[in-house]
Amino acid sequence: MRFASILSRLWANWITLLGSVITTVSGFALLLLLVVALASPTTNPYQLYVLIALPVFLVIGLVLIPIGLYVERRRSPDRPKDALQLAFDAAFAERSARNRIIFVAIATVANIALFAFAGQKTLAHMNSPQFCGTQCHTPMQPEWDAWNRSPHSNVACVDCHIGPGASGEIKAKWNGIHQLVGVVTSKYDRPITAMADSLPPANVTCEQCHSPQRFKSDHLRLFAHYDLDKDNTPKFNAMLLRTGGLNRRTEKYEGIHWHANPDNQVKFEYLDPHRRKIGKITLLTKGQVVAEYLPPGEPQKPLGVRTMDCIDCHNRPTHVFDGTPKNAVDRAIFLGALDRAMPFIAEVSVGLLTKAAVPREQADEHFKTAIAAAYQKDHPDVKADPAALEKAAKTLAVLYRRNVYPAMNLGWNQYRSNLVHKVEGDSNAGCFRCHDNQRVATLADGRKKKLSQSCDFCHTGLAFDENPDKFDDTLSALMPAAN
Repeated sequence: MRFASILSRLWANWITLLGSVITTVSGFALLLLLVVALASPTTNPYQLYVLIALPVFLVIGLVLIPIGLYVERRRSPDRPKDALQLAFDAAFAERSARNRIIFVAIATVANIALFAFAGQKTLAHMNSPQFCGTQCHTPMQPEWDAWNRSPHSNVACVDCHIGPGASGEIKAKWNGIHQLVGVVTSKYDRPITAMADSLPPANVTCEQCHSPQRFKSDHLRLFAHYDLDKDNTPKFNAMLLRTGGLNRRTEKYEGIHWHANPDNQVKFEYLDPHRRKIGKITLLTKGQVVAEYLPPGEPQKPLGVRTMDCIDCHNRPTHVFDGTPKNAVDRAIFLGALDRAMPFIAEVSVGLLTKAAVPREQADEHFKTAIAAAYQKDHPDVKADPAALEKAAKTLAVLYRRNVYPAMNLGWNQYRSNLVHKVEGDSNAGCFRCHDNQRVATLADGRKKKLSQSCDFCHTGLAFDENPDKFDDTLSALMPAAN
């Protein structure tokens, strides 16, 4: 009865009862937080605030208990007990009742700890790239494969696809339920399409690692192209890219990253879901409208208005595909995966990749047979080495599997990057969606101003369609080393 007597005193009045509840809850919460912290592979920054708050509540509860006991001691000894005290005294009057209450209390604490541990582990797994990429294997396989070979393969999917805070987590999980139903019923888009409006803004994702204030110096880049002729004639373009940003010397935003200036806002009307067709463009500086660039022709009703941010240009920073078969072949020859010394290898490779429509698991066998047949049919005078043909066939199979997923209706050039200017069948790709040299704004003083298409704002051409054998030492240093 000693234990029951102690509990009875803690429940003597509302002050001690309140102190007991606060102390018990905060104590259990501290223990649960310790379990979660030990089970979690990463540290949540909010744990610091919780660790500060819980001990404060624990101390408050401990202070209230003696205050309540003091108040109870001051009461008249012959004052009758209230209904709360009588109920608790009756509950602990029998040993079996006390044992049951203690068992239920211990079991409750154990269950809470178990569910907290399991729940944390479940949420951690649901936020892992493996869950995002492999649980829904067929729909997400293209994006999973691209993520694994990307520069962002050490960044978790949720860091870019889920907004901060509890609201972002809840929204993502609710959307995940719809996706799960779609996978179970086989009712999902083929191929999967992620609209920019469904992604969190860049300032809470991209800018957590990439500072818009960082200035990047000009840098050289080669763009390799090979003609579809016998010699696979190389024609390279060399560009000095003016990436720019905030120039600390001039305190002005320059180059391509002029768009990252927080004082400027670019709002645009998009006329299709993929935002490849753009309507009116509005430029604001410090919240004030500076210019409205209108396209030619009759105004079209927009699907919406968007404020430009990083992903409007860097729309595929992680899930990168090669684009067209020609792009894939050019890159493979440049890196040495395809041997430029093989006559007509660029022409044959582009033709085979364009026509191929076989299951991915049959790609190796298909290209091994197809490349030999193509040379025999179209270039019978070329006596290709069987080993060289086999190596080329393996490379074509790799390129095919990187870009083509028949089960998802995903083929060449369906996932387009906005960091380009020219796309087959689309003259207004990438930057030219806005910078098409056709939009005109009427300024405050009545002057007309076109939205510039000047190449030199973003890059300077150093070589065009040039043979790399004629490069100077600076450009030659950018060529990959010979195997």
